[in-house]
Amino acid sequence: MGAEFDYDIIRDKDRKLSDKQIKQEVKEICEHRAYRFGHEGYTGTLAEKIISKIFIYRRRFLSDEKEAEEIIMDISDKWGDVHAFYIKNKGWFFGSLCSS
Repeated sequence: MGAEFDYDIIRDKDRKLSDKQIKQEVKEICEHRAYRFGHEGYTGTLAEKIISKIFIYRRRFLSDEKEAEEIIMDISDKWGDVHAFYIKNKGWFFGSLCSS
């Protein structure tokens, strides 16, 4: 089995969301992916991460989605957790490698 990178962005231009709010949004998006792609596993999407931990990196600001994807690809694995970084003036980019 392989792995695919999947991500989403939570809009929060002014960085007003709390960690609790971010984690709730991530959970809802993962649950939506499970609904869309099925609950049988190996979808290659964030549906695989419903019960994963979510790490939020508040002290590091990134300039764009490409940079966030590269960093998360380096620190994640298909059975691992979800990582979220703030992209300046945009919001929270979160993602992970997902089993497929």
